[in-house]
Amino acid sequence: MAIELARRFVAPLPIAGYRAYHIGMKYRTLGSTGLNVSVIGIGTWQFGGEWNKAFEQSEVDAMFKRGKELGINLVDTAECYGDHLSE
Repeated sequence: MAIELARRFVAPLPIAGYRAYHIGMKYRTLGSTGLNVSVIGIGTWQFGGEWNKAFEQSEVDAMFKRGKELGINLVDTAECYGDHLSE
């Protein structure tokens, strides 16, 4: 189940919208899944406002857009992050 869910979000390189080997970004294979993920990810806990900052959707969108430009394709999220608002 978790691997199938990950496949929906993390595609093997090359990734549509990404350069196959983004300048400066490194990728590693995630276990035996064949999925190549960036060594830097975006954590989403703070998007729920628990760190004394209420993020607007436009701010979050801008962060994800910049992450994509930099070649980031790893997003760390969980149902419990940000009082269930980070997903």
